[in-house]
Amino acid sequence: MKYLILMFVTFISVNALANEKAEALKHIASFADSICGNLSHAGATSKVEFSGEAKAEFNNLLKKLADLGISGSGKYSASDFSGVPHASLAGALSDQRKCKREMAKLLKDDLLTEKIKSCRLRSHGIEYYKSTQEWSSESGYQKGGPSRASYCEAKRSEHAASYPNRVVSLISATTSHKTERNPFKQDYYNHFCSYKDEWDPIYKLKENKNCP
Repeated sequence: MKYLILMFVTFISVNALANEKAEALKHIASFADSICGNLSHAGATSKVEFSGEAKAEFNNLLKKLADLGISGSGKYSASDFSGVPHASLAGALSDQRKCKREMAKLLKDDLLTEKIKSCRLRSHGIEYYKSTQEWSSESGYQKGGPSRASYCEAKRSEHAASYPNRVVSLISATTSHKTERNPFKQDYYNHFCSYKDEWDPIYKLKENKNCP
């Protein structure tokens, strides 16, 4: 039963979004149909200027889209759009049909296409660490004692506990050996371990809807 309710709610939500977008496209098409006669070139540039009437109509379009919940509409005003280069429009002003088509496409791309920001979030994974430090530990020659692996891991764990905000990694480990007779043969081992600390992570830059 819960699954059926979820499917129904999802269907209603998707249908509502489709209806809102269809209504928004109608408003954009209507605006493009009426506005092309009120556009002009700004001198010899590729900029497009709105007349006073056109600016009022554009702001009215934005209000209609905002009422439909179109988030992109809140970013613009007539001043944002007018006076900036729109090469596709500037070349189409002499052709009303082409102007309407280009205007509708331009507004649809700007106002109805969701813009996803790029940012650095923990979920993107680590690109690199801002701070690093290498260090080492040496056991000194001992008769018997822990294995090299046990000694290096014990020192790594001890250091990591002292610096909980760091990633502590073992880079390399070596063991040197010597024999002494006093008077009997004795073997001694010296473990040498190299480590690397990394902290202050910089996360990967990616597009994400959760970017602030």
